[in-house]
Amino acid sequence: MEQVSYVDGYYVGYRELPGGGPYVYKTVNIKQGQTDANYTLVGLKRGTQYSIVVQAFNSEGAGPPSDEIIVQTSTIDPPSAPVLNVVDTTATSISLSWDAKSTNERPITGNSGQWHESRLPASRQSFILENLQCGTSYQIMLTALNSVGHGEPSEIQQITTNGRGKGINSFEANINPKG
Repeated sequence: MEQVSYVDGYYVGYRELPGGGPYVYKTVNIKQGQTDANYTLVGLKRGTQYSIVVQAFNSEGAGPPSDEIIVQTSTIDPPSAPVLNVVDTTATSISLSWDAKSTNERPITGNSGQWHESRLPASRQSFILENLQCGTSYQIMLTALNSVGHGEPSEIQQITTNGRGKGINSFEANINPKG
């Protein structure tokens, strides 16, 4: 009789080092036919080393644990979302300002946008987008970043430059009342 192996899920075990006692296990269930899985451990301590192992399981029980890996959590978190404000608009520019809170736990080392990215130093609290199309609608957001990565983005601002024009982001409709 041929033995069929299948996996119902994984046990992800972690413990603090050094000498953190027994592993604490989290269960990660997977769907039938799923070939990969991921899991994020939450509630860990900053700047702390952890040992992590993974064990597959099915209805027959748990398999052997993987080799342990040793990881260390970061001492800081990504920055929180900045508050983005529109200061002024002209036919070809949009003037922006923002309030970004930098703390020891969430330091800001720079700011960036997502679509057309402009990297700015953390000390910068305003920016003017120039050479834009007259009468064109733009979506703008701001994300603070540090050595851990990008924080949450600001609320997206929908802003239209002054004047009338056919910018690449504009929409024009012709309505024929005669049908």
